[in-house]
Amino acid sequence: MTPALPLALALGLAAADPPASTSAVEGPAEPSSEAPADPKPPTPRLRLAHGLAGAAIPLFVTGSGIAVHASSEIDETLNRNVRLCVGAAAQECRDALVGDFELRAVGLGLIGGSIGLAAAALTADLEAPRRAWLIELGIGAGLAAGGVVWLGVNTAQTNAVFHDTGVTEADWTGMRDSLGSLPHQRSAATLFVGAGAGLLVGSIAGLLVERARTRRARLTLRPSLTWREGLMSLSLRGRF
Repeated sequence: MTPALPLALALGLAAADPPASTSAVEGPAEPSSEAPADPKPPTPRLRLAHGLAGAAIPLFVTGSGIAVHASSEIDETLNRNVRLCVGAAAQECRDALVGDFELRAVGLGLIGGSIGLAAAALTADLEAPRRAWLIELGIGAGLAAGGVVWLGVNTAQTNAVFHDTGVTEADWTGMRDSLGSLPHQRSAATLFVGAGAGLLVGSIAGLLVERARTRRARLTLRPSLTWREGLMSLSLRGRF
């Protein structure tokens, strides 16, 4: 009767073995029914940053093209053969220089404006506080005012040089020497005016956006649901 014990143990061990895996016939995983979350719309300040940056790019490109073209014309006129700018042609050469000076001033003013707008766009993108807009407003006003004063002084000095220039070769050569750094000073002055104007426009726009955002936050209504002594009440609270 002893061989029955090993047989019973073998049957018990066989019965205790885990069942074979049944994962051979499994269907594909069910796709998730959750829709992807919609991206958050850009905030008003972010839209302002994009708008200011978008305006600064064409200003910079246009201003650079104008300034480069005008500078080449100025160099050509100043380095022209002196004999071509004496006598009856003296006034023509002076007029050409004045026109090129003004054209280059316009180009550099546009470049300055693009710099001011780009600085304001950076302020909007960084979500800077309202104080930053006020600081930029003051800087822009100072740059614009200082540039206008500098431009006025430079115009008077340049006109004096042209007015005192005669029609001889010596006069034309002396005029070129008398101009000195006046053309470059005029360029810097217009750059300041443009940068100040760009900062003024950008900071004013930023303050308006900030004011509208603050006003909307104050006008927000907040519902309040309360239950007291078997009665339910609904109240609206807000700042006006």
